[in-house]
Amino acid sequence: GDWGGAEGAGTFRSGLGSIESRSLEMTKGDAGIRWSGTVEIGWFGLRDAIAGEARISRWPVEDIATFLEWDTDATGTLSGDARVRGRRSALAGDARVTLRGGRLYGVSYDQAAITARWHGTMAEVTSGELTLGGGTTSFRGTISDDGILDGSAEMSGVDAAVFLPDPVPDVAFAGHLDGQIVVQGTLTRP
Repeated sequence: GDWGGAEGAGTFRSGLGSIESRSLEMTKGDAGIRWSGTVEIGWFGLRDAIAGEARISRWPVEDIATFLEWDTDATGTLSGDARVRGRRSALAGDARVTLRGGRLYGVSYDQAAITARWHGTMAEVTSGELTLGGGTTSFRGTISDDGILDGSAEMSGVDAAVFLPDPVPDVAFAGHLDGQIVVQGTLTRP
């Protein structure tokens, strides 16, 4: 996709094989990503250290998912802050983000607020709240690079229609969902 324009200031350190960026900013319409940090540009797994911070404002979720190589069906906009450290081959970090007005695996949501951290092969949502169908869903848990889930969610006052396909003429679905769910296993076999 189109990643827009970029500008910023930085230093290339040839002896160290690294780039130090100060306020590198990418823009796409009214969306923006600002990065400050250091990245080694050597071989993946060898000289690939990274340390820095990013501030994201109204960036398309699809672009972020593509960049991070997530196998997910998501749309909307993302804003928030993230810190990364470690190596590009073994990334660690944390983030606090808000998503607005999109779809996740075909389900429309109004807003989501997520606090997460990751290290090695594990990502953890320490706190998440999703507003959809006039209600809320709180969630937390972990997922490994192998797709193994261990998490839980609590739903309150969510209109059941948000999970159904487009309505059929003259057929009405009504009801609200409340409850808890615990998921352990893989996405293909939870």
